[in-house]
Parts: sequence; structure tokens; C-alpha cells
Amino acid sequence: MTIKEAFFFLKNKFEKNEQISEAIISLAMQEILEIKNHGNLILKFDKKISHSSLEEIIDILNEVNSGKPIQYVLGHASFLGREFYVDSNVLIPRPETEELVDLIIKKYAKNKKPLTFVDVGTGSGVIAISLAKNLKHARVIAIDDDEKTLQVAVHNTSMLDANVEFYLGDLLNPLMKNDIKVDVIVANLPYIEKEEDVDPVVINNEPKHAYLIKPGYILYEKLFQQVKKVMQDELDIYLEIHHNQKEIMHKLCLDNLNATTIEIKKDMSGHDRFVFIHLCK
Repeated sequence: MTIKEAFFFLKNKFEKNEQISEAIISLAMQEILEIKNHGNLILKFDKKISHSSLEEIIDILNEVNSGKPIQYVLGHASFLGREFYVDSNVLIPRPETEELVDLIIKKYAKNKKPLTFVDVGTGSGVIAISLAKNLKHARVIAIDDDEKTLQVAVHNTSMLDANVEFYLGDLLNPLMKNDIKVDVIVANLPYIEKEEDVDPVVINNEPKHAYLIKPGYILYEKLFQQVKKVMQDELDIYLEIHHNQKEIMHKLCLDNLNATTIEIKKDMSGHDRFVFIHLCK
């Protein structure tokens, strides 16, 4: 059997299973056949596939079909071209977060000044590590309040040879405790209030404390109340928010920050998703 024949055999085998898309089949095949991406998989469609490899791919697809995210089954997820280890202690990184980090990297790519960035609520570390790998002049700090989560981020930092400093603690408290000042704050904190707004696969697998909270803006309000204690003369803040939080976030900025600039930008799906803030002392 060729890889192409195997692909269409699997597509037919799992056609009634909503969890198994062509993209999922492709990812499973790439994993077992050690092929880098879908394009390369297609280029090797005429190659033979062993029965044992096909059985391994079916095992992966059966796990996904049982309701487990493909990223947890494989043990890794892609983010801005790098593979990060993920398990049930951390959220699977989302495309919207990739958008945010890509925007930040592009803004500071030509900056030679040694700025200090902090990633608040780092999770698997994808934000902090991506900043450290792409902004060579930056000092990057990552904070999380969950020890098991932080262990995943530390593992990814070691695996990807990134220079990131880690602190266990709540929001900006570790910075205040250690008298560390920063130039840029990046945060993708829990902001979803209702379970019904979340895909059942996420509810059943990913850590709820990493995305569910009431009210949805509360952690950002607490963050805003701390930022002046850790900022240099100027500070840039980049946030990911729920698409229905535009008005409340704007109000929180006005109430808590003497901001020079407040911008709320849409993601590629057209949702209000990112908040960019600049403030001076």
C-alpha cells in the first residue's frame, strides 16, 4: 500500500467520525512516518507504507476519535514554526495567540535596545520562548501561578534552547518582590466566563483554570492595578481578550491606567481580540 492509498483508506475508515478530519489524518501520518509537513507528505504519496506504521496511525486516530485532542496524543503542538511539548497541564496554543506574538515580534524585530519583556500566565511557554528566540536583544521573563504548568514551560525552554527566566507566582507579584522593572508586558490570561462558550473537546481535556474565570476581565483588572509598580519610564502592554470584552477592557484601561494609547485590534476572523496599550509615568 502506498502512502496515498493509506491516506484515502483512513479517510474512508473514519468518514463518519466528526473528530477525524483530513488535517488530523495528515498530522497522524506525519508523526509516524516522520515527515515534516503536509506538503512533504503529498510529495511522498507514491512511497510504500508498512502495515505496522499504518496500525500506529490508526491507534492515534482512535485516541482522537475517543475525544482526546491530537496535540495531547502526539505530545506536541506547533506554534510559529516550532514544536512545543504539551500535555494536559497546559492549554494547546491557539492561532489567535500566534497572531498576537507575530505582531509583537515584527514590531520589535529591528530594535537593538535591550528591552525586558514579561509573559504573564505563560502556560506552555510558547509566547515567552517565541519572543526569546526571535528577539535576540531582549530579556524575557515568564510567570505562572501553577507549578506543573511552569514545569512544562521550563521543559520547552530547555528543548528549544531559549533564554527565558521563570518565576512561580501570581500575575506581577514576582517582579514586585524582586524589584524587576520591565518595558513590555504580554498576557493571555483566562477570560472565558461560560463553559457553553467552549468546545466540548476543550472542556473535557484542557485545564479549566487556564481559560475559565468569572468575571472574565478580573485578572486583567488586577494586572492593571500592578503595572505601574514594575514599569520603566514607558511601558507597552499586549493582551489577548474575549471578543465581547472590548468595552469593558477600554473602561478598565481608562479607570486604572494613565494610558497614552489604547488600541483594540481584530484577529484574522474579524473578532476584537487584541489590546495594545502604551503608557508613561
